[in-house]
Amino acid sequence: MICDADIKSKVRDALGLAGPPSTEWRWSNGVYTCDYHLPMGRMSLQVTVLAGAPQASTLFDADRGRTLGAQPLAGLGERAFGTDNGTVLALKDNQVLVVDTTRLPQEFGANGQRRSDLAYEVASDVMGCWTGD
Repeated sequence: MICDADIKSKVRDALGLAGPPSTEWRWSNGVYTCDYHLPMGRMSLQVTVLAGAPQASTLFDADRGRTLGAQPLAGLGERAFGTDNGTVLALKDNQVLVVDTTRLPQEFGANGQRRSDLAYEVASDVMGCWTGD
């Protein structure tokens, strides 16, 4: 899902790219990772799939506890948090989504887009796909 044509299209539109971004994906130990190679740097999306919702909630809480500057975000999954540095984590059922834009410049593009805003937008797009919106 995080590396499919729909999300690539949404990233392309959000950044005003001429075509779909190049991606690389991998699956290891219940974690699916998709790296987006963008003109301004690399963005990584990761979904950790756990045995059940309680395990996912435990992982989410642990990640939030060790993430400096974590601020709650409304409207993403069951719970979500983000950082000003460009990371968003969202919990949905037995999955934890991570959108990491920290390898991008703090601001980029003609309109001065912020990497933290891109992280939220991409997380919102993925959550929309997961819920069928």
